[in-house]
Amino acid sequence: MLRAGGGQPLVERDDIPIPPVFPAETFEGIHAIGHFYAGDPAGAREWVARHRDIGGINYMALETCFGDMTIAEALQSAELLATEVMPHFA
Repeated sequence: MLRAGGGQPLVERDDIPIPPVFPAETFEGIHAIGHFYAGDPAGAREWVARHRDIGGINYMALETCFGDMTIAEALQSAELLATEVMPHFA
């Protein structure tokens, strides 16, 4: 469980509900509740901003490759994240 400075867990301090580990059985179900995003850079910026604001965070660990994506698709995803999404948060 995450702790702020080793003290009280953040989910308790900030009254944040703990999401289930597997909130749905399909990507569409998980995407629908906001745990994952797939789409264009504008939507990705909104997704990152929403999660930043909800969690009060200043960094994220993101996966840019999953499922049956090819290497070329994964590289394109990472490139778009680096050039079209993250610069908006610098």
